[in-house]
Amino acid sequence: MRKLVVAALLCALTACSNTEQQDTLAVRSELELHDQYSDELRSLMQRMSGLVHERELTAWDIDRIKKRRGEEIISVTANLVAVTDNLYQSSQAGEFEIDRQLEFSIMSQQLAIEAENVARVTRIGDSAELAVAYEQLADVCVSCHQQFRPQ
Repeated sequence: MRKLVVAALLCALTACSNTEQQDTLAVRSELELHDQYSDELRSLMQRMSGLVHERELTAWDIDRIKKRRGEEIISVTANLVAVTDNLYQSSQAGEFEIDRQLEFSIMSQQLAIEAENVARVTRIGDSAELAVAYEQLADVCVSCHQQFRPQ
C-alpha cells in the first residue's frame, strides 16, 4: 500500500513537459504496481466479489425453508402412520404369536401417535418442541426394535 501511495505521489509531483512522457510514465507506473501486487489484488478482488455476490438468508428465506421442511415432515409422518398400520396388519398375519401381536400392536399404535404428534408440533412451528417430539418418536422406534427386531 505504501508503494502505491509513493508511486501516486511521484506521478503527481513529476513535472513532465512532454504529454507523451507523462502518459508513458503513468502507464509504466500502473504496470509496475500491478506486477508487484497482482496476487494480492487478485485475492482481494475475489474476496470482494464473493462478499458482494453471496447473500445472507433473510427472515423470509428462513421462514420459507422452515415451511417447506415442515411440509416434508408432515408428509413423512403421514407415511409413517400408514406404515404402522401395515406393520400391525402383518403382525396379525401370523408373524408373531398372539401375545406378541398385542405387544406389537401397542407399539405400532404408539408409533402412529408419536408421528401424529410430530406433525402437530411441526404445524405449530416450535423448533424446541419439535426436537422433543421427534426424540419421543425415535424412542418408540428404538424400543420396538429392541423387542421385535431379529438379533
